[in-house]
Amino acid sequence: MSPYDEKLELCLSDALPSESCHIISTAQARLYHAPFRQCRWASTGLQGLLVFGKELESEGYWFRILYSSAKKVVWAHNIPKGMKYEKDKPFFHVFAGASRQYGFRFEDDDEADEFFDAVTKNLALLKPVTNKKKRSFLGSRRQTPVVISAPSQGSFVHLAHISLDEKGFVDASENVNPEWLRLFGQSGN
Repeated sequence: MSPYDEKLELCLSDALPSESCHIISTAQARLYHAPFRQCRWASTGLQGLLVFGKELESEGYWFRILYSSAKKVVWAHNIPKGMKYEKDKPFFHVFAGASRQYGFRFEDDDEADEFFDAVTKNLALLKPVTNKKKRSFLGSRRQTPVVISAPSQGSFVHLAHISLDEKGFVDASENVNPEWLRLFGQSGN
């Protein structure tokens, strides 16, 4: 075992105890992020040993970035079922987080390939989340976040608003459908 491998092994065992998790793959990488549907990637400033692993108790998968000199986790992401992990370039892998998309920039293409294979093979074993049909007062007009896009600049127009004032009375603009006003009026009874 080389001095680098010994240092790596010590770092992993200190930061991620083997009695609570299983380490599947590691690689040196930098973390980037970007707003959804935009390719303006920015560095988070975080880099180090990227670890893909699995919790032994919950069976949940995750990513962690460790600073080897500090022997601690500096970034963590729990992987939801159904998450897509994609190879944008041989050295750059991307996935969606809750509030933005993330990218891993690998130092070595071969390491990146091995990491990608480990992640995609393990995530393929997970059953994707299925959306159960829920009744909604919005009926079939309800859209999923994937269908609803952010407004393009200059295209957003505020049509109406409805709210309750400090005393609990309905406050609405002129363009509010009278049916909504009736519904709000009934909900206070």
